[in-house]
Amino acid sequence: MQEAGKSYQATEVSFENKGDVTKLSMELSTAYPKEAQVDTWKRAFIFEHQTGVIKLREDFKLSAFRTSSSLSFLINGTISALAKGNLQIRNPQGKTISLIFDPQVFDFEVELKKIDDARLAASWPANLSRLILKRKSKKLTGWHQIEIRN
Repeated sequence: MQEAGKSYQATEVSFENKGDVTKLSMELSTAYPKEAQVDTWKRAFIFEHQTGVIKLREDFKLSAFRTSSSLSFLINGTISALAKGNLQIRNPQGKTISLIFDPQVFDFEVELKKIDDARLAASWPANLSRLILKRKSKKLTGWHQIEIRN
């Protein structure tokens, strides 16, 4: 699990805007305590302007396996499985996007997150959905990619 505080932050943050592709990348191994055994964890967000596709790619190397990693998304809307590895997300206004992942790499689950903080409740609905993509593998090195499409 990532830690809080200034000493646990992303490094090697870079931004590129080259024609039809915008990319934000960072090294996240520094956001984990030494006990997590994360040697490198590179994350990149790639936005393809022509297609409207956003890709989230992560490349990692661990010294030892401690626990399965996961990606979490807080969503104001509904989540439906269209097919293995293809989720449809519909916001309250009816707009939909697809979140696509490799079902051989990830399992998914959805939790209801009740908003009980009065400051947040002023801006958010009573409940949000938390989408969790959990890696299945115990491999020490690898990569995965998630795509978000209109």
